[in-house]
Amino acid sequence: MEAKLERLEKRVGEKNDWDKPLTRSPFTTRVHLTPFPRKVKIDATRFTGKEDPEIHLDSFNQSATMNGCTDEEKCLLFFQTLRNRATEWFNKLRPGSIDSFSDLASKF
Repeated sequence: MEAKLERLEKRVGEKNDWDKPLTRSPFTTRVHLTPFPRKVKIDATRFTGKEDPEIHLDSFNQSATMNGCTDEEKCLLFFQTLRNRATEWFNKLRPGSIDSFSDLASKF
């Protein structure tokens, strides 16, 4: 019985995907595994794709920087400012292609 339990524990351990994203995240594992930021109030308007992307990016970056956000936190928070076509754009980014906020900004 004990040997059977050990085999079962080994099989479960092999299938443990706790460190893999549940969705097709464009972020690298390093960014994705960053603990989600504390409650931060980002003072940036929503971006739908009709607004000036450089103004939106600058506004977001300044607000996040003023709130002491790390590079990884900026990546994770930026998605929350996107709506409509901008969300569609984000969802089409290649999985694992974003490792920094500058990566994200250059694609934006």
